[in-house]
Amino acid sequence: MIDSRIRHFYKTFGCIPFLVPAWGADEYAVIQRALRGQESPPHVRDDLEKMLRQSLGFNHVVLMATGRQAIEVALSHLAKQPGEVIMPTFACGSMAHAVTAAGYVPVFADVNKDLTLSCRSTIENLTSKTVAVIVAHLSGKPAEDLEELIELCRTRGLVLIDDAAQAMGISHRGRQLGTFGDYGVLSFGLGKPTFSLGGGCLILKSHSDKLACQGLMDRNAPSDRGYLRTSAALVRFVSEYCWREHTLPVFLAARAFRKYLHLNPQAPRSGQISALEAELQTIQVARLPHILKNFRDNARQIIARLSGVLTAPQVGPETGYTKCLVQTKVHKSTTLSTHLLKQGIEIEWSYRPLDSFGAFAQYRRRDNSYAESIWRHLLAVPVHPNLETHDIDRIALALEQFQ
Repeated sequence: MIDSRIRHFYKTFGCIPFLVPAWGADEYAVIQRALRGQESPPHVRDDLEKMLRQSLGFNHVVLMATGRQAIEVALSHLAKQPGEVIMPTFACGSMAHAVTAAGYVPVFADVNKDLTLSCRSTIENLTSKTVAVIVAHLSGKPAEDLEELIELCRTRGLVLIDDAAQAMGISHRGRQLGTFGDYGVLSFGLGKPTFSLGGGCLILKSHSDKLACQGLMDRNAPSDRGYLRTSAALVRFVSEYCWREHTLPVFLAARAFRKYLHLNPQAPRSGQISALEAELQTIQVARLPHILKNFRDNARQIIARLSGVLTAPQVGPETGYTKCLVQTKVHKSTTLSTHLLKQGIEIEWSYRPLDSFGAFAQYRRRDNSYAESIWRHLLAVPVHPNLETHDIDRIALALEQFQ
């Protein structure tokens, strides 16, 4: 056991990490100040709200602790009798947990070849109990059936939740993703375009809706964690996602602080976004166009060199490539992952259909054949903005060598 940990630690030197936040000197200055015990000023939440409205054109926003909480509050705001919410089976489990936490039943629909919610499958899953549909723009790819889903919800009197957690700042036909539904959702958590310690946002159409949703939030929940937990969270986050090529002191510090940070995914934080998270997001939103450009440029360079048994399922002129999914036509993704890991390239597994998990099997209504057939052939490779030219060449070469 100890020997395997030593080998794993040794391999982290020189690896290309999958997740690295696009942080600069301003973000690290905020981190240093927090570690000295200086709190972020409360007004940074108002600053972030203003920036989201002005920079991204959102009418009304409510900042929250997580993107999951934003979905839960949106559904709670419906104030309808318990019913069903149709969502893609190829999605993050926190989306389904948000649906059940709000008192609704998730119904899992199949996805198109771009891995976003299929309108045809949505129609097949409609019942008299359906009250809402959640569409997500996976990896920054505008959902292929977005217009059809909008029209379907309009004609059937259904609520549409536009989940842009992976597509913040990305436009579709000149309009920001997250604004196409009755509610919009953003997330500032791990793997999102501007990610840090956490946070989320609910996008609304009216001031009265904003006030109502603010009233549904848990105002008694502390938004800031206290100095010890904040420091522990920062040390762990920086060591695992910013300084991935571990030095021994950082490696040991991360191990020491980890015991303070056990997070139960069934009981997420609630309440407001913390002032620290809001301040970090304010800095990153200001640089969002540059961050997204780097995501796109890096992904397109890698995709251009795919051939043979490899392809990219989410190519499109509007795709943001906040993640770069690669599909193997013949082999399972485990074979490709083994090849890449031997080259020192970290990967991220794709989603597995949610209705294939025991916790959600009870909500399975029909076979979602495409999602079930494709997930074992997908994984994501690094395209984060911190990649250097030689990193991109190394990733592309490793993919070229996989035949």
